[in-house]
Amino acid sequence: MGNTWDAAGPDVSLGDLGSNDPREAQGPRRSDGSLPRTAFLRPRDPDLPVGAPMAP
Repeated sequence: MGNTWDAAGPDVSLGDLGSNDPREAQGPRRSDGSLPRTAFLRPRDPDLPVGAPMAP
């Protein structure tokens, strides 16, 4: 099957996301240099199947 960018996916709205504020992702890095932990564009429900499937 491979990457399927055109496949139909779940109906997701902004209300399904933890945050849509990009300032969260643009915050300062943590002391180890990693990106800040954020809810930006992450689904509120971790079982919500969003994104394109990745298959060999």
